[in-house]
Amino acid sequence: MNKHRVGQHLAAGMILLTPALSLAQDLERSYLHPKLLNNEVTLRKLVILPPAVQVNKHGVKGQEGMGEAAEKASGLISIEVEAALREKGVSVETPFTDAVLGANDELKTALADVQRQFDDVAPKLFSKKRDVKKGRFTVGDGVAVLNTKGDADALVIVRALGAQETNAKAFMKRGLLPMMLTRGKVQYHSRLALVDAKSGDILFLGDYQSWGTPGSKLFEQSFKKLPVKAQ
Repeated sequence: MNKHRVGQHLAAGMILLTPALSLAQDLERSYLHPKLLNNEVTLRKLVILPPAVQVNKHGVKGQEGMGEAAEKASGLISIEVEAALREKGVSVETPFTDAVLGANDELKTALADVQRQFDDVAPKLFSKKRDVKKGRFTVGDGVAVLNTKGDADALVIVRALGAQETNAKAFMKRGLLPMMLTRGKVQYHSRLALVDAKSGDILFLGDYQSWGTPGSKLFEQSFKKLPVKAQ
């Protein structure tokens, strides 16, 4: 997975909100494919792909990557998404662990290909989110290679970009009080897509802005309209 591509696709949508608003509440917006809106597709089993997360520290002289923070956030987001989906009542699997991928080069390559296919679509998807409601986006039926048991309804794909400002940068941009309020915090702009595990159609897109990773509660709020059937 090319981390630079993740940054390029998300950077245009990354908004540093005013501290008063962003510290008061996290934000989410959700967009559903007509198949979900009309209950033509019911979600029973989902497979979560490893999230692609990038975190940068922004200073007066520029920015630098925060690899350790990104790795930690990736693990947290995966846990948060899984918890929220289970709370909704859907069956969830996270089969693509480092151990499994390390022992199966073919599966690792297939996963990388699907992630890349999604990133090819992502720029238009993220800039025209409302068109998800018109059923206009697909990753292609090549995603079926990751539906290894053949019983998954959708794949869960997550992209997130985090930004942490140095004290000097925050002070220069917004002054002393906002700098004090946001000191050491990472602001995330995250997107979550549900991709039909057979056709590749993008069934759902959630768009989130949060201080710290989105958290299970924000995902639960986002998933409220999903038609699911508990197994």
